[in-house]
Amino acid sequence: MTTLVGAAWLSGRTSLAASPEYLTPSLPACDNLAKLCSDLRCAGPIGKACLRALPETEMSLERLAPLILIEVSSNNRDLSSVIGLRQAVREQTRYDFRDEKILNVDGWILSLTESRVYAMAALLQR
Repeated sequence: MTTLVGAAWLSGRTSLAASPEYLTPSLPACDNLAKLCSDLRCAGPIGKACLRALPETEMSLERLAPLILIEVSSNNRDLSSVIGLRQAVREQTRYDFRDEKILNVDGWILSLTESRVYAMAALLQR
């Protein structure tokens, strides 16, 4: 069964749909993720490059947000604030490199998590 959570931060009409293998992130965590993405520097150019590097199935806000939030919420990380979420993303990025979850983005080696965050930032700028 797919779970839906209304996401007002996605233009007010879109909902986050998580596939059955993922839990649905909370609305406050989604709001914090949107804020984190909006605070990123160079999000446009880097984010567009990340979108090109990610699989086509991950090129939507509805898919990226749950993928990011579920991954960074492991190990009881605090997602209740933008600061907590930022720390969780940094920590997950380190784990991605350790676990070789990396992408080549226009010649740069980025973690899967940071690639998804920048891709989401680019989508939010549209």
